[in-house]
Amino acid sequence: MRNKAAGHVQAKKWRVSLRRGHHEPLIGHATHEQILRNLKEGARPIARADFFPDFPLCGHVHCGACGNAMTGAWSKGKYKHYAYYRCETLGCSQKSKSIPQARLEGGFEDVLKSLQSTTLGRSGNRYIQRRLERIFGASNSGARRMGAAIESC
Repeated sequence: MRNKAAGHVQAKKWRVSLRRGHHEPLIGHATHEQILRNLKEGARPIARADFFPDFPLCGHVHCGACGNAMTGAWSKGKYKHYAYYRCETLGCSQKSKSIPQARLEGGFEDVLKSLQSTTLGRSGNRYIQRRLERIFGASNSGARRMGAAIESC
């Protein structure tokens, strides 16, 4: 059976032609047809523009004042660029207050190191390392640093 989500049923195997079902559709028929066209043409969603591998904790670290996800960005100094995490939520008391990347990610590494082998055991450390690699990507430098922090436990 196909097209159940759009409120229609069809079962060629039993010679049931496409017809309106008795159930309430989850999506419209036009939306369903557009999805089928996209799948047939091999259309893929565009890559997220807000993912930047230089900031592995972006989206996973939340502002202490408003609770929304913090963003990572580069700021230009007089002689070089500096990496920061900051909250960009309108109305937040900490909006645009920058936290240096090294300080925030270093604090995260300290938390990981505090989960020493006595707390989680060797298998727990390997589990966390695999999860970090899966979330942030094994090729990401921040993920490698954090993975190394776990291995040292």
